[in-house]
Amino acid sequence: MQTPSPATPPKVTGGADLKAERDRFVAMSFCWADFLLEVDLEERIVFAGGPWQGITGKTTDELKGVPLLDLVHDEDVELMRSLLGVARRQGRIEDVDIRFKGRGQMQLPIGFAGYFLEDLGNHYFLAMRMSRQPGGGITPKGREKKAGSNLYDAKSFADVLGGKLKAGAEDSHLTLINIPGMAELKARLGDDDQAELDKVLGTYLRANSVDGDSAAELDAGKYTIVHGDDINVGHLETQLADVAKKFDPEHQHLEVLAAT
Repeated sequence: MQTPSPATPPKVTGGADLKAERDRFVAMSFCWADFLLEVDLEERIVFAGGPWQGITGKTTDELKGVPLLDLVHDEDVELMRSLLGVARRQGRIEDVDIRFKGRGQMQLPIGFAGYFLEDLGNHYFLAMRMSRQPGGGITPKGREKKAGSNLYDAKSFADVLGGKLKAGAEDSHLTLINIPGMAELKARLGDDDQAELDKVLGTYLRANSVDGDSAAELDAGKYTIVHGDDINVGHLETQLADVAKKFDPEHQHLEVLAAT
């Protein structure tokens, strides 16, 4: 079943209406979310809602002014930066998992969606809840996604590709990515680690695509994304190689090949 999105962002007018719309947005978001964050353009928390103290040991008031990335697990900081970039470019992000730092040495996967609103001081509004395993399956438009990676399959991506490229005009590019050693890597992993690897790779690819949802898994170790001019494909290659190496019990370096 497709995950419902949080509340649509507030329509900003001014004065008391602005505060009322924001309060309404917060209230509606809690129908979907366990936690809320409002983050400024410098990526510092200006508002927190929900039981954050149970996770971070800090009250919602104590979280004000804290850099968002201080809450994120070190290995997911780069991913969070990419996702915030999606929000700035496209206005929204949805259905993504990020590991947050819990008390002690805990790593807590938290699913979140959110908006970037220029009308509210260029702030991010993030609605979060304790994570669940992505289910793949059929999207509301009848397109198939892979369980695990949550990427389109080859047929469904072909159906949407024309529209994606037209929407982005000359600023959009199609890149094919091949990781030749993926099958051998997965043979060294248990089922749970294989599923987690698929999820993390899928999240990186979606985060670097034009709207956060323009990536596909064509075959084992073969992917494609539609992305903008601002994406450094060489940097993405490095990110994917680093993810694969962290999952590999032998810590081998996998070659990642990209062609645009």
